[in-house]
Amino acid sequence: MKITAREKIRKAALKIFSKKGYDAATTREIAIQAGVRHGLISYYFSSKKELFSDVIGEILNAGLDSLIVDIEKCNDLLHKTQKEKIEILASLLNRYIDFIYSENVPRELIVLMIREQLVKGSVYSNVYKPTISIFYNTAMRLVASISQKKVNDNIVIFEVMGIIGRILSFKIVQSSAIKRRPDESFNKEENELIKNFLKKQIALTLQNFAK
Repeated sequence: MKITAREKIRKAALKIFSKKGYDAATTREIAIQAGVRHGLISYYFSSKKELFSDVIGEILNAGLDSLIVDIEKCNDLLHKTQKEKIEILASLLNRYIDFIYSENVPRELIVLMIREQLVKGSVYSNVYKPTISIFYNTAMRLVASISQKKVNDNIVIFEVMGIIGRILSFKIVQSSAIKRRPDESFNKEENELIKNFLKKQIALTLQNFAK
């Protein structure tokens, strides 16, 4: 199937944004990476920000859709048992693992997300922080309810950030830990091994919550 010019631009944009960050990246560099005329970018996208939003938003919204089933179960935590809350949290995290290690989420996206969070005044806060926050806030509400602490308690924050960091770590270090070339992705078998390993680790962590 022939790749359209628009899709070439989107793929190139993800690589350039990930490598240089939103502010330093230029549409001219993206056009060169995509192998298209510079004018085609403004034909498909009204601005660099719109291009950034399009590239990131489509992936993250798909991820949010996959998590919404468990997120909606958290509307009434007061009437749920400890076991039910742990089961919801386990399901939420397992779905998140499936999303992060799906073919739709390239390593570059994870690198870009981390990079932009560290930049003051970054476009991150407007483009995809709202989407990510829904997942993070749900996980923190569940952990807080299970551990009978406040959502803003440092222990709750550390627990959730520790779990999320563990999930993302394989994606971030894949080139140095497993692959020889930085541009290579995990194959299907490796992805399944990593997902199963992470889910077992999450299950062990949640067992401690149940004690």
